Amino acid sequence: MSYQHITSFSIGNIDGTSISGLIPGFGLNVIIEVDHEFGNILIRAGNRMPRKSEEGIAFVTVGVDENDELVYISIEPEDEDLAKFIRRIRV
Repeated sequence: MSYQHITSFSIGNIDGTSISGLIPGFGLNVIIEVDHEFGNILIRAGNRMPRKSEEGIAFVTVGVDENDELVYISIEPEDEDLAKFIRRIRV
């Protein structure tokens, strides 16, 4: 799996830290929000509204660099229904 780098981003404060930037080659604006109080991470694809979402059991790995800045988030579904839902997602 290859990861695209976020080339530009802005940091603000919305009940935690919010980072947004464009993924080169996709023209997709990605917004990452971190809730420091509860330890939640939300990754959104721009300002689009969801039509449907699925929940399930998954193994999540979060990588940070030497400055504790986000490097990657890997989500590996253990739940087969969640895996099927993810397989249908287009980026």
